[in-house]
Amino acid sequence: MRRLFPIAMVVALLLTAAGATASLGSPPAATPAASPAVSQSKIDWRACATPDLPTKECGKLSVPLDYDEPNGTMISLVVSRIPATDQAERIGSLFLNPGGPGGSGILGLPIQYASLPSALAERFDIVGFDPRCVGESAPIRCFSNIAEVTTFTLEYLSTWVAPAGPADETAMIAAYEDVARRCGELNASILPHVSTANVARDMDRLREAVDDEQLNYFGTSYGTYLGETYANLFPDRIRAMALDGVINPPSYTSFDHGDGDVFGPDTTSFMRILSDQGSTIALESFFTECAAAGISNCAFAASTSAETSAKFAALMDGLRTGPIVAVGVAGTLTVTYSLVVFTVWTALYSAPAWTNLAQALQYLQDGDAAGFLTAMHYVGGPLPTQYINSNEAQWSINCVDTDNPSDPATYLDMARSADENSPYFGALWVYQGLPCAFWPAQDEDRYQGPWDAETSATILLISRTLDPATPHTSAIAASQTLANARLLTIDGWGHGYFVGGRSTCAEDATAAYFINGQLPVEGTACQEDTPPFTE
Repeated sequence: MRRLFPIAMVVALLLTAAGATASLGSPPAATPAASPAVSQSKIDWRACATPDLPTKECGKLSVPLDYDEPNGTMISLVVSRIPATDQAERIGSLFLNPGGPGGSGILGLPIQYASLPSALAERFDIVGFDPRCVGESAPIRCFSNIAEVTTFTLEYLSTWVAPAGPADETAMIAAYEDVARRCGELNASILPHVSTANVARDMDRLREAVDDEQLNYFGTSYGTYLGETYANLFPDRIRAMALDGVINPPSYTSFDHGDGDVFGPDTTSFMRILSDQGSTIALESFFTECAAAGISNCAFAASTSAETSAKFAALMDGLRTGPIVAVGVAGTLTVTYSLVVFTVWTALYSAPAWTNLAQALQYLQDGDAAGFLTAMHYVGGPLPTQYINSNEAQWSINCVDTDNPSDPATYLDMARSADENSPYFGALWVYQGLPCAFWPAQDEDRYQGPWDAETSATILLISRTLDPATPHTSAIAASQTLANARLLTIDGWGHGYFVGGRSTCAEDATAAYFINGQLPVEGTACQEDTPPFTE
């Protein structure tokens, strides 16, 4: 669930490595995140054409910062829509959320729209929005400028995604403690109001603003948790809701629940939904499919799945002792253990990316750091010009929504234990929650259940059997948690419809559900159109 466009984000950041020399230093003066109350019930749409979406329209909607004070301070939500291509047969608006938490619905709209079944684009206005604190909707920003964001994120990718030793762990803890302090100092007015419950309330205001009596919603990854929260706050206001890459909400939210035997005060939100186990199972499938495809189709292949796995383990053991370095005309290029773990993790989200991943790993096997970075498209593009706050937003939302330990030492113990059971990914998923040990705010309006409200429409759950972030077990559990849900299984790989491999069967079922209210037959399992390493 973590990361909306993980590879694209890394590309933009690595390209600036040579020029990103800013230090964190002292934070800038805080800027107001909100404005006095101004009543607004409609969106004033205006054309905002882009090369990707030439018919896109944009607007803003004012909503209360604190719904306990509906006439108090307001914040502005940024919204985009693509009008239905068949206006004569238009049904209404279909709201999307790409995940995160912290994913921008504005930046995500082009790739999500391109991946939707065409029938949905014909019959619905497709709407994306930046949730509160994300992107341009009262954004939380903990750094002074783009250079500082880049400096921090490069260190995160090269060292802190999966620390290679105690020195890296110590530096990681100090950095997260410092950035949490900065976030609190710069965003004090909005941090206590960014829970998913408040985003759900915002989404209901958006529904009203587009004149839909009931909500049509398609959420992916964290977006499933947003949908589940909305469904239990406003159970009679749903026309159709599809949740893809499903979180089981009580496990994600509370120490008291887990999708197995992982629960209690020494767990994090992502561990309780077994994200580390999902990543490990997906990596094992990568090895199996790679070996079966053979070296002509998978450059990293060995004779068997076990031998391919052992080849990878040896490569990673070497990276733990030190990075692979290339020196050339572009300067010094360094590939660390943490960066490779991140690269593999994000590539598991999309089976069509596995061929490139295999080639990149083989370059590393041959000691070619430049080849690895080139194969993954990490070098050779423009400098970033936009402040992307996805990290700050994820911390802000996750830390007020979910139970996570408050002692940083607990995370070190959890990471070592998790890595024993889920090599490479155990520590990665544990440390996604580490900022919460220092987080300076909580949201009193956080929603903690119950999760079994009778909804006005049956919710469609979509889950891939080899999802590396929200495992199929989480979707099965959610189908039992929610009062009125139907599970559609995709026998395949990846995380979410817009990055995972295509399944025509699942697309047809999703379109039929949104357009006609037709549910797939209970127990339906779809196949992916194209297996890995065959494109």
